[in-house]
Amino acid sequence: MEKRKLLLISYVVFLHVLLVVILISSDSVRQRLTKGLGWRNPSHVDHYRRMTTFHRRVDASVPEGAVLFIGDSFVQSMCVAAVTERGVNFGIGGDTAEGVLKRLPEYTCLNKVSAVILAVGYNDLSIRDNDAILRIYRDILRLMPNNCLLLICSLLPIDERCRPEQYNNRINELNKVILHLCALNRNCHFVNLFYDLQDKDGNLGREYHIGDGIHLSPEGYRICIEKLRLYLFNLGACN
Repeated sequence: MEKRKLLLISYVVFLHVLLVVILISSDSVRQRLTKGLGWRNPSHVDHYRRMTTFHRRVDASVPEGAVLFIGDSFVQSMCVAAVTERGVNFGIGGDTAEGVLKRLPEYTCLNKVSAVILAVGYNDLSIRDNDAILRIYRDILRLMPNNCLLLICSLLPIDERCRPEQYNNRINELNKVILHLCALNRNCHFVNLFYDLQDKDGNLGREYHIGDGIHLSPEGYRICIEKLRLYLFNLGACN
């Protein structure tokens, strides 16, 4: 009887120790990802891990000639089929340029897509200076296949009237250096959406966001989608 009781106690202790190890390990992985990607919010890391797992499953079935959309919440919330019927959405809300750089090698479909549309960088502004963001963009371009058409979307303006951040001047400067970087690559085209969404005061127009000064409204997406469709059509990559 005593032996059975001792075994039961040992088993319960083992389960508790195992649970602690799992929690510590999970927190450790989360902290490493948070630090590596430059994110401050652990919930973003959990979302990033779930989405990259999902993308790995989708990756194997991406058809030849697809148009791959990669980026942050701007991409994840976009109906990419409205841009092209061959669109595949690999957007992750909250992602950074560093996050995109880390996940690109997992996408084997890059070798068979006809075009990539990239839109990322806003979430980097609070954790990196423009020079650091540009260095990551250079690394991203190095990972792109030589025969793949690349469209880089400019960072969008924000509505500084309802945001604590005052980023518009900095975003405009960053867009200029990304444009220059893109011009050095014959397959790269810079899609400047910044001025399309600005109002007369230089802010993201009130009608173009959902009230938070950042995320686009249906009208904001309509403008972006139409311009992306036009670019793909003019470059012969739109059906």
